[in-house]
Amino acid sequence: MRWLGAGDIARLWGIAPGSVYRHASERGWRRLSRSGRTYYHEADVQETLESRTGTAKTG
Repeated sequence: MRWLGAGDIARLWGIAPGSVYRHASERGWRRLSRSGRTYYHEADVQETLESRTGTAKTG
């Protein structure tokens, strides 16, 4: 199980950081908060963004 930060997700998928937060909120991504930072479950990210683009860019 991997957790990804919003900046990492934005870079890997070529989307704006604001879009990461919007997808996370709308799709109910699992979150992990640590030291004031929020990380998102990789499987949730992939499920959402693969369906958006049709292509996986992580892993």
